[in-house]
Amino acid sequence: MVPQVHAIWRDDPNSIYQRSTNPLLGHELKPNYSREFEQGVATSNLHGRRDTERTLAKPDGVRRMIMLGDSVVEGVNYVADPDTPSRRLENILTNTEVLNFGTSGYCTLAEVELFETRGLAFNPDDVIVVFTGNDFDNIVPEHTVGGGVAERPGWAKVLFVRSALFRLACLKLDWFSFAEEQDPIERNRNAIGPNNVVSAFERLHKLANQHGFRVTIAIWPNFTQQRIDDFANDVAEQLLVERLAAIHGLPCVRLASVFRQHYARETAPDNPRKHYTVKADGMHPNLLGAQVAAEALKTFLTSSDLPSPPYLRGEPDPEAVAEAARRGGNDGVPADMTLEQRTFLSLRYQGLLRESEDFLRKILRRDPNHLFANAYLGKFLAERGEYDEAAPLLVNALAHDPEAFDMRVLLADALFHTEGKQAALKTLAQGLAKEPGNPHLRLSAARIFFRSSDLDAARTELDAVLAIAPGFPGTRELARKMSKATAPQVP
Repeated sequence: MVPQVHAIWRDDPNSIYQRSTNPLLGHELKPNYSREFEQGVATSNLHGRRDTERTLAKPDGVRRMIMLGDSVVEGVNYVADPDTPSRRLENILTNTEVLNFGTSGYCTLAEVELFETRGLAFNPDDVIVVFTGNDFDNIVPEHTVGGGVAERPGWAKVLFVRSALFRLACLKLDWFSFAEEQDPIERNRNAIGPNNVVSAFERLHKLANQHGFRVTIAIWPNFTQQRIDDFANDVAEQLLVERLAAIHGLPCVRLASVFRQHYARETAPDNPRKHYTVKADGMHPNLLGAQVAAEALKTFLTSSDLPSPPYLRGEPDPEAVAEAARRGGNDGVPADMTLEQRTFLSLRYQGLLRESEDFLRKILRRDPNHLFANAYLGKFLAERGEYDEAAPLLVNALAHDPEAFDMRVLLADALFHTEGKQAALKTLAQGLAKEPGNPHLRLSAARIFFRSSDLDAARTELDAVLAIAPGFPGTRELARKMSKATAPQVP
């Protein structure tokens, strides 16, 4: 009647994260941690923040700011300790401390929960919320495979292991949160609720008015190869986050305008994605991105335009609230993820990239046809240019999921480098036979023709992509390359 006991979580001393007993947070940074990552050393202080050591009591004559956010603010595995946005901002302000309360993967409500439970004790004068495109997601993805979920007495743990009857009662009646612990993802979803940003701004409004700190919602830009947008996936004149903040009278600032001004002054810069973000991922600031963000925040925070509390409520906006709930419901984290998938993803979120790939290889040794292990390992190898090893893995992945066009595009690229043009075009043709209007497959074909110097065929495929999806990402760059290749050479 009761399942046998087996180990689910393993302790991971290499991880900077530990599982939190707070179901809304899911995970948190370990205190007093230090580790060397590819981009530099990441350390945490006594309070479990990626920051220098701070006292709870605010030093005399010092203004204290707390910066909330996700991995953009925290920066583990993206920048070294001195190059986080908070540290850069502190360096250019006088008589000011900027405490880093960023935690990778947190949504806005988790950030406010962390602030209310840990940050208020530091008595801040300002709270800066760095808002990113995935803050609407009503979930905190798992970042650790170590530790338990709930606090419980030691005798309960012993009885759970040794007594089938006690274990049955715990799982049926949720004694000591054992039933909740079976599904930490669903536990986290339930704790966050259906509209995390709306709930977070409501709590932040009350806390600011009660404790007298100033709030700034800093909207993080979206960096593409061509431009710097005010926000990802939001083209309205007034952004959704601005509408939600206005309900509670909370001020917003857009950092993109300062980045655009900086980019216009640069001499022969890379595209914005490469220029300002780590490994050109379009989101996480590199050293330069962190510095420009700090300069932008200084401009806004030292301006007299930002209002101070008390914050007065604005007009209700039910349409914005409904849209936020809709966006948050599509968080991209399946409810039925296997333990293997959750472990793999948590290793990636921790920045343990080599360990995550070793984990996939271990799965494939046990089950060579494992779908997601073939797909993810093939993807990583193809992106690194290790095409000989990537191609058979991607072939296996497609055999189990022929509709996965992203795998097909990667396979075509791998085959082009290993077997040649015809093999690459054949696998794309197989996909286009089922989905002739897929712009990803068409653009991949255009790129392969271009690499083969068949410019007429490349132009035909590129025109097909533009007819299907005008402005499709990557078309402008390919068109520029084709124009350059066909331009007459000046002697």
